[in-house]
Amino acid sequence: PDMFFGHYKRMTPPEILAAMPARPITDRLVAAYFMEKDISSVVVHNSSFLKKYEQFWAHPRDSPIVWVGLLFSIMCLMTCFQERAVIPFSERKYQIAAYREKSIQCLVLGNYAKGPKYTIETLLIHHRINNLRNVNSTETSLFLGFIIRLAHHFGYHKDPSQFSNLSIFEGELRRRVWFLIILFESLTAVRSGLPRTIYPFYSDVAEPQSIFDEDIYEHMTTLPPAKSGGTLPMITYMIAKVKILDVGVAIVALGARRNDVAIDEIKSLDTLLDGTYTSIPQELQPKSMAASLMDAPDLIINRIDLALLYQQSKCVLHQRYVDYPENTCLRSNSGSICIKSATEILSYRSILYQESQSGGRFHQHGWNVSYLDNDCFSLATTILCREVIAQVRNPKVSPVGLQEGTQLRDALKRTIEILESVPNPSRDDQKLAGVIRMVVEKARIFDTASKDLDSSMNESDDISAPHSPSKSSNTTSQADLTHSKFDLVYPGSWMWH
Repeated sequence: PDMFFGHYKRMTPPEILAAMPARPITDRLVAAYFMEKDISSVVVHNSSFLKKYEQFWAHPRDSPIVWVGLLFSIMCLMTCFQERAVIPFSERKYQIAAYREKSIQCLVLGNYAKGPKYTIETLLIHHRINNLRNVNSTETSLFLGFIIRLAHHFGYHKDPSQFSNLSIFEGELRRRVWFLIILFESLTAVRSGLPRTIYPFYSDVAEPQSIFDEDIYEHMTTLPPAKSGGTLPMITYMIAKVKILDVGVAIVALGARRNDVAIDEIKSLDTLLDGTYTSIPQELQPKSMAASLMDAPDLIINRIDLALLYQQSKCVLHQRYVDYPENTCLRSNSGSICIKSATEILSYRSILYQESQSGGRFHQHGWNVSYLDNDCFSLATTILCREVIAQVRNPKVSPVGLQEGTQLRDALKRTIEILESVPNPSRDDQKLAGVIRMVVEKARIFDTASKDLDSSMNESDDISAPHSPSKSSNTTSQADLTHSKFDLVYPGSWMWH
């Protein structure tokens, strides 16, 4: 990362303050940060930040330089979120780079390695920015590892109740910071398939309270009880996601084993995943769009995000055993679960796409929708492609019937439409659309060939032959047609061999 290797020249505090945009610009970006309820906002207490924000504009030189870096990082993050229709892309790209540079220079000036206040919060927002900018996954992972190590050095892994110099208010904010670190670290472990770098037995931090920022304040003596029912704070969503991710990390660790895994372990994790998901607050449980008419868009998006994470974990747990040759029962059960979860994932993708269009409920939250895990959609698409191929090759071994198979193909066709409608599709999306198109086309050819073969066989049955065909006569079976005609269309395809 740039801040480690010194790509940015050192600047003095006056030079950094001179680069601060006019207040109307910063006001809009700061307001958007708290109104849009980004996940990183859980570590920035709104009223405390706004108090220091007013003090900054009254006396800029008196503000801690790292706090100025926090302000620049918030402005950078919200500029990443802005739609291209509001600010031209070239100008937006320049602003993102400029705000990011100034925030890093503030961290360097403040000597971040010694852990001044606001350091970890600023670094976590930078990590969020890197994710949105699709920075190289290795660099992002290394940067997060650096944040985790710093947080350990500064004692964030210990519950604040052990530090007498921390107030109730400061302690609760530190708990939020630590849980956001766990969230980012668990997401990285699940997406990369690598071991996690935070070990639970090293930390004794209590779970933060599910309360709004308005419920906590400086000089408070006790924490209020957690909120239950009604409108939920963002911290509730974060805690629910961490709980599901904990099971997801265990699933990834199970899949990384080289030796065979006992069926009981699979069932145990599956039961644990189900129990964890059903234990999250009712407001975050899945609901149809028709049943969510009175719900805020950000709540619906968070609800869908948790559902995607749950279904993705199901797929990862069972996909390894879909083609398990030694156990037909395990293969059938895992196949059914995988296909059902993958279908649910693509149905959510269709909802997100429809509601993100002009006039849709998520149209103004397009940045939030676009951040949802694309790897999840790719995994689901791969599973359904594999199932369609399996049906074509041998319908009898497929865990779904012909009618369900048609529904799978329709889901894949819809996915192609969504991928091709993106204005600037990534190279991965283009490749995925090509693979899906190949699979759907091959299945269509098989259906046509099967119908022609059945028709010709029915016609031959109506003709009385004087002699029975000899054993040596050449006949064309459906299996022969499947492999010969298909391999002529797509010879040597990796999807088939």
